[in-house]
Amino acid sequence: MYLSRSELAAFDLLSSAAKCRCILTLVRAFVEIDREIISEYEVPVLYESGVRYEFQKAVDDWKDIARCLATMRGSCNSLTAWRVAELQLDGEIGAAPYIKSQTIAKPDGSILDLFHVIVQREDGSFEDPSRTLGMPPSDPSMVGARVISSASGAIVGDAGAIFTGQLDSVGSPSWGD
Repeated sequence: MYLSRSELAAFDLLSSAAKCRCILTLVRAFVEIDREIISEYEVPVLYESGVRYEFQKAVDDWKDIARCLATMRGSCNSLTAWRVAELQLDGEIGAAPYIKSQTIAKPDGSILDLFHVIVQREDGSFEDPSRTLGMPPSDPSMVGARVISSASGAIVGDAGAIFTGQLDSVGSPSWGD
């Protein structure tokens, strides 16, 4: 198994929009890897594979389809990449990863950036593979937390991609539907 390691030392210094662009760029790379895997091997459809959502703790664990199948687990970035690859290979070329982010002030005063990657379908609708595969609607550790800011959007285009996001302020942590 090829095991890569990336360390983004300046990530926490970036703006919310820049963080979203970085994450989406990585997800798009995994979409391409997963497209290659699906093209060369017989791979089960994500929702019929038995793979379940798994919350990432201290380490952001990115997996391709083969690793998701080996562990039977995947985070939002891995599950979304797999689903987008499936949709694109089935002819839905406009399917793409879409990100939601929230900066949270926890009850203990610490600040936490949360990111959640979902699928934006070609028709503009959204699909959340993580929610479908077991992600709970809210995290109990976030009780009493409040959202400082939020952003959501997608990358449009290839080289010189544009982040079509929006920044706004909201009240309590929730990804909504």
